[in-house]
Amino acid sequence: MNNILARSVFYLFVPGGIAAFSAKPWRPALSLLSIFTLILVFTASRAVASFAGLALLGLCILAAHLLDVFYAIQEPTLRTKPNIFRFALSVTITIGIVISILYYRAQILGIDFYYIPSSSMAPTLLPGDIALANTWISEEEISPGDIIVFEHPDAKGFLLIKRVISKDSKSLIVAGDNRTNSLDSRTLGRIALPLVKAKATDILRSFSVQTLTQRIPNES
Repeated sequence: MNNILARSVFYLFVPGGIAAFSAKPWRPALSLLSIFTLILVFTASRAVASFAGLALLGLCILAAHLLDVFYAIQEPTLRTKPNIFRFALSVTITIGIVISILYYRAQILGIDFYYIPSSSMAPTLLPGDIALANTWISEEEISPGDIIVFEHPDAKGFLLIKRVISKDSKSLIVAGDNRTNSLDSRTLGRIALPLVKAKATDILRSFSVQTLTQRIPNES
């Protein structure tokens, strides 16, 4: 594969492409290490707890990949035949990392996404919105006014998202911003702190016709 354009496209879009033809066996490992380092830095700094931070992380990973492709196509010597083992290993590791991060994002990145199905938190959160939440929180980091995700006291695995009204050393009182349509402490009672799973840190707004009309303030 001597044509520079063909090599560039192959390296850019095929996972493990560089590993298959590069004469330098350390290059794929260096590429994965740079991406892993970026993820580690963004996670440790909690920049991943915002959609802007996630977008910036994605751009940094893309830039690292483009830089790797640039240096790879500059290699004066290449393998005449692809190294199938290195190619398969690189693809397997890449796919494994992606799947692990997506599936275990709450544990690895300390974030999770929550789809808003109802209007119980309107107008702050409307149906179709997606809340980004920090799952690496301690009980001390929860304060009145925060929007939290917690497990229903009587339904394991059923998650609710509400605003903290008050807090003591063991439990919370929560309520929806839309008091007329909310399952909260008025029905559930106080919520034990161990039931809290995450704290909302950012919101991705939906842009359906219904939610757009709800977001536009009524003129008097």
